[in-house]
Amino acid sequence: MIGKQVGKRPVLAALLLGVAVLAGCDSVEERVAKHVERAEGLVAEGQLEKAILEYRNAIRLDAKNVDVLLALAKTLEEDGRFTAAVRHYITAVEHDAQNVDARVRLAQYMLVSNDIDRALEYADRAYELQPDDPDVLAVRASVAYQMENKALALRLASEAVAIEPLHAAANVVLITERVESGNLQEAMAMADAIVESEPNDLSLQLLKLRLFEMAERPEAALKQLEIIVERFTDIVTPREALAQAYARIGNNEGALEQLRAIVELEPQSVERKLDVVQFIGSTEGLEAGIAALDTLIEEAEEKWPFREAKIAALMRYDREAEAMEILNTIIAEGGEGAIESKVMIARMRLTEGDIEAGQALIDEIIAQDETNVDALAMRGALEIERDDYDAALETLRIGLAVEPEDVRLLLLSGRANLLNGNDALGADQLANATRVSDYRADVSQEYVRYLLQRGRVDGAEAVLSETARRAPTNRDVLMALAELRLRLEDWVGAETVAKQMRELDGGADMAERVLAASLTGQERFEESLSILSGLANDASSREQTMTALVQSMVAADKGADAEAFIGRVLQEDPNNFQARMLQASLAQNAGDEARARSLFESIAQDFPTSAEVYFILYRIRLAEGDTAAAKAVIERGIEATDGDLRLRMQLASIAEREGRFDDAIAQYEAVFEAEPNSLVAANNLASTLAEHRADDPEELARAKKIALRLKGTNVPHMKDTVGWTLYLAGDYGEALPYLIEAVEALPNSAVVNYHTGMTFAALGDGVKAREYLERALQLAEGTVFPHTEVVENTLSGLPALPDTQ
Repeated sequence: MIGKQVGKRPVLAALLLGVAVLAGCDSVEERVAKHVERAEGLVAEGQLEKAILEYRNAIRLDAKNVDVLLALAKTLEEDGRFTAAVRHYITAVEHDAQNVDARVRLAQYMLVSNDIDRALEYADRAYELQPDDPDVLAVRASVAYQMENKALALRLASEAVAIEPLHAAANVVLITERVESGNLQEAMAMADAIVESEPNDLSLQLLKLRLFEMAERPEAALKQLEIIVERFTDIVTPREALAQAYARIGNNEGALEQLRAIVELEPQSVERKLDVVQFIGSTEGLEAGIAALDTLIEEAEEKWPFREAKIAALMRYDREAEAMEILNTIIAEGGEGAIESKVMIARMRLTEGDIEAGQALIDEIIAQDETNVDALAMRGALEIERDDYDAALETLRIGLAVEPEDVRLLLLSGRANLLNGNDALGADQLANATRVSDYRADVSQEYVRYLLQRGRVDGAEAVLSETARRAPTNRDVLMALAELRLRLEDWVGAETVAKQMRELDGGADMAERVLAASLTGQERFEESLSILSGLANDASSREQTMTALVQSMVAADKGADAEAFIGRVLQEDPNNFQARMLQASLAQNAGDEARARSLFESIAQDFPTSAEVYFILYRIRLAEGDTAAAKAVIERGIEATDGDLRLRMQLASIAEREGRFDDAIAQYEAVFEAEPNSLVAANNLASTLAEHRADDPEELARAKKIALRLKGTNVPHMKDTVGWTLYLAGDYGEALPYLIEAVEALPNSAVVNYHTGMTFAALGDGVKAREYLERALQLAEGTVFPHTEVVENTLSGLPALPDTQ
């Protein structure tokens, strides 16, 4: 909280005019003074925009005039333009390093933006310059409190209060300490005193409101909110809060009155008018909401936003025929909203799966308006689905030229570039989309998935951290960040996220599970078990906790306790899938393979659609040496799960080992079609095509096109796939770097050495070619290696090594 304004607005005109008299009638000082005089008059009249222009005119004449810079900064604050105000305070400090007022304001702003280091820097320097100024003491106390140095914070705040008993910012520090100590009554009394002394300070009134909420005094909180709205009549945010509060207690009339008052404050805002309509619809029913929209449509000069809202409402309630009638009417009129209506219909058709009708409308829209961003985005998406990446990139380029920061276009362009093998540009566009969206959760998480696929875990953690900072209540983001930090063995970081989770409603269990995982990772098993056992005793959180608890028990060599716990769960719920899986896993962990197989087979009978159990049975059969039975398990699983993609990948791998490459390719193609963003599916399909259909130019071109999307990966096998497909396409120079990186990571792979050697041979480097090809033969000795003949023929055609004797 910034608290009260620092210092008074300087009355500069008289001072500057005195200087101007000495300098002459047409001096710079006199002209500056006139601008300042006009600015101060405009401020008094409430014409802040014009006042700001006058102050800026003065600054143009005298850029180093600190008094004018401060006056301009404070006027910008009054106008709500805080970022610009900060810039002018910084400039003031640059020109006058001794200026305490500017340093105090900057320290306050840095605190609000959570830039603690810079806040400390400004506050410390102000304290050095003026250690007995209550404003300085208060801001230094606020910084100390934020840094959890409570002793220093309380001392400094007390010193400020001793000088100025009702100093707002200093009292806020003291009040915060009382709240955290559980002394709400004393905090409330202190708040009453400072609010009474400065009733027109909105931040203090809001502090009092927060105290009522913390004390769980809803009636007092509501009354305080009403006081704030009555006192600050032209500020929207308190009215929004009051409308929500009235709605919660069923005072719909009061809520509607506040929403309508907001419309009066912002008469040009379509969103505010729609808020009123939405509230009417939610409290009085759809027909009342539609009637309110009809009134707005009739009254508005620009009707499309309200027609669009009506169409959306009708669609939401499955009244598509009425919505389509409105859309077709708008299109027939050919005026405002006609193109937007076509866009809506096109989107509907695509959602329904009618690609042909959607495409026809998109083409029609672009023929009318070749820069329509919505239509270009839809066309680009369709082109990506058709694997026509070059066309998609051209379409999206046109859109980005119009709207360079459109998040949809950036995401689509990023995907198209990645799929087209331009990993660097694709990554840049995903990063830009994340930045432009202000780290919106769904956008940043797509970028995070890309980073994780490429093995850039630290980068993913940085993006998630920033997303969590901007969306501190998003459970999915917090959980993803916690899991990533656990993966990185950043135990302290994971526990920090757990602390944040605990602040959310219903987030305590989630926080405890993260904390337990952190403790398990640190091998602090007893502490972890204590937490998990407590959670498992609560039936509502048992399902989420059960696996972690059993894993911790096993890690702590308490297998018998784990068996007993699962036994109790199954006694209460014999068909609990998770408990049965854990019971079978415990048998397997104990070395009782026969019992484990029997338990897993029983689970497969009772839960036939679970792919997980078939994978486990497959591995058990392989371990027993029964490959036919293992394969039969996978086939049974595919049939029972209606073609689970992971099981199909496994069946493809089996077919490949058995030399049934067409069958393997068919399975890989099915998986790739269903999951085109899966790098594993892309790698396996491209690799198999390159290995077994390279003699077909079309199939080789397809293999190369698929492999290009793997370019940015750090996975050695995928680098090998990229390199080999490039080699087969004749791009030897481009292939070599990928193959060298692959063979360095997989030096004992006969196939990767073979690929690298063949590429060196194609480039005319006989020495390197011989090195890798001979190593390939050595590594392949005693195994089935289908490339032996090619390697031997290539070696025989290489120049002999020079005689070194």
